[in-house]
Order: sequence, then C-alpha cells, then structure tokens
Amino acid sequence: MLARQLGITVPPGMPEVPSRVADWCAHTFTHDRKRWLIFCNTASLYPIFAHAKGVDDGESLIRRVGGMVPLVLRENGHPDLAKSFESELHEVQWAPIPGRSVLGSMNELVWLAEAWIGDPHLTPAILSRELGRTPMSALGMNHPAQALATLRA
Repeated sequence: MLARQLGITVPPGMPEVPSRVADWCAHTFTHDRKRWLIFCNTASLYPIFAHAKGVDDGESLIRRVGGMVPLVLRENGHPDLAKSFESELHEVQWAPIPGRSVLGSMNELVWLAEAWIGDPHLTPAILSRELGRTPMSALGMNHPAQALATLRA
C-alpha cells in the first residue's frame, strides 16, 4: 500500500539481505486525520514512528528512514547499531514486507501506538522505547528491544 502511494515499484521476490541491522520495512497509517509511518526492523520487530508529512516519493521516504532510524537508535542506547545502519544506507533495496507475521506485528504495534500518539510530550524515541518493551508472539513472547540488542552492528 505505501509503495503504491509513493509510486515505488517493488519486485515480487525477496532480495538477499546483507545486514539484519539495516533490514527495515515501512508501513503507513492514519491517526487523527494525520498520516504516520512505522519503520520496523524485520529481525527484531523494533518499531520507530514518524510523521508522514512530506513523504511523497521513494527519495523522501529514504531521507525520513535515514534520519529517524539512527536518531532513535542513538537516543535509545544503540549507537553502534545506528552507525551500522548509516553505513548500509547507501544501498536501498525495495522489497515486500517479508511475511504475515511481520505485517501483523506492525499492525499490532500501530494499534498500541494509537493510545500514545496524542501525548504532546511524547518523542519518537520514547514511543519506540516504550513499545519496544511489548512482548510479541512473533518473537516467542520476547520483546523487540531485547531482540534488537542481540543484533550485531
């Protein structure tokens, strides 16, 4: 859905993933008549939320991901993962979300985030940190922050 909205052509198959740290997927949702984005690391399901305002094509999506992911990772105590992500950003591959469990987990995180998004004191880093502590069935009831910490930079 997001790819179609932004005019991005997504190949049908899954490409080789050189780095689990740099493997993120994106999805869009609307809350209170505003468009939002969720970026989710496919290995850990760690979520990062951002406003979608100004994201209207593939290049602007890459800029938003490239800005938000390292920022939130650093603010939440993962500077090595942020640096690793930034080093991989020069090569972007479009691909479908890798499975129903990832998409379902992203939808669950969006549903949980909607209760928090209206808080004016909430930053993307705080929202990611709080929702990153949510046990997820796709992770065997582990939580995304714990799974993220196991990734190697």
